[in-house]
Amino acid sequence: MPFSALPRCLRDDRNQKAFIENIHQAIKELEHEDPDIDPHLLSRHIGPAARRRQEAEERERQEEEAREAKRPVRKPRGPQKGKDIGAPLTFAPAPIPAPQPPPQGNPTSSPPILVSSTGTRLRLKPPAPPGSNEVPPSHPGSQLSGGGTPHGVHRSESLSPMLSPQDEYMPVMHPDAMSPSYQHGLPPSQAQMQLTLKASSANSRPSDIQRHTKPKRLKAHTVTTRSYSIPTVPRDKHGKPILPLNVGIMTVHNLGEVCMREHFHTERYIFPVGYEVTRRYLSTLDPNAEVVYNCKILDGGDGPKFQITASDMKPIVAGTATGAWSVIVRAANHIRNRAHSNSVSGPDFFGLGQNTIKHLIQELPHANQLKDYVWQHFVEGG
Repeated sequence: MPFSALPRCLRDDRNQKAFIENIHQAIKELEHEDPDIDPHLLSRHIGPAARRRQEAEERERQEEEAREAKRPVRKPRGPQKGKDIGAPLTFAPAPIPAPQPPPQGNPTSSPPILVSSTGTRLRLKPPAPPGSNEVPPSHPGSQLSGGGTPHGVHRSESLSPMLSPQDEYMPVMHPDAMSPSYQHGLPPSQAQMQLTLKASSANSRPSDIQRHTKPKRLKAHTVTTRSYSIPTVPRDKHGKPILPLNVGIMTVHNLGEVCMREHFHTERYIFPVGYEVTRRYLSTLDPNAEVVYNCKILDGGDGPKFQITASDMKPIVAGTATGAWSVIVRAANHIRNRAHSNSVSGPDFFGLGQNTIKHLIQELPHANQLKDYVWQHFVEGG
């Protein structure tokens, strides 16, 4: 068979013809496609979930268009007869007369006048800032009006042709009905802010949620310094413990050396390199026997390694004491068909949780320099 660049599925003439037709069809679609249409919508490889979602969106859009078409169109209201509501207001300031001495009695002058495009004049009385009964006129267009009744004066800003009278003038309010901060001339936003701050500072009592929330408890693994009484440890003339030393079911052969590197101690335990103890426990091969297990702590470089050896099994090495002892406990329970839990405290099975052994480890050089370990106090013969 001659060499061909086509794959095996296209060596058939019918498959080749169909493949070429698909290529031509794709080229035509590419030449005639609309650049404004998302190509994902025209893809033949779109998933069924996406296609159903597109169909649902299309139905919702068509229903929305149908509702909009059925909705009656409101006709705009025409202007009422005799009223000019569409003409904008423009500001026409009153003519400024020559300066004259203020007249005796109640001064009167023409206030600013708003004039519409039709020529209708609207006389407005600017409100007075609260708390001011008499304000000297700054210019003739801002004098009091109303025959002695102090309705107020206009603000210092001039009227803007782009603002309505409601935006340009502040509402007239009685000074007694306003907050103290507003009477001192602060804007309303600052006054509300001050009232809110005063209310929040005055209401310093805890809320119901805070009152009923229980105080945080110390974590279960938090270690605190305590004092313990332990039996008297036999020592030589130099004060060092005499080894091997029987402590309960444990026999201490070597206390090891304190390692100052990370991971060689916790807040509860110290893992001296070279530490070695022996103890008896159930065999993992004979359901009717117990064997002696040798437990040793090795230097693993980045952390301690816990090794367990016995006469009837291969050595077990793990990164934690619990990991090493869990293998033995699980195997011992399995051959005895015991439904006991396989959970175990590895440091306790290594003897590191025994108070006498902890006391002897704390006496090792540099043990008092460990940063995370929580020191405990032991009294011999207490």
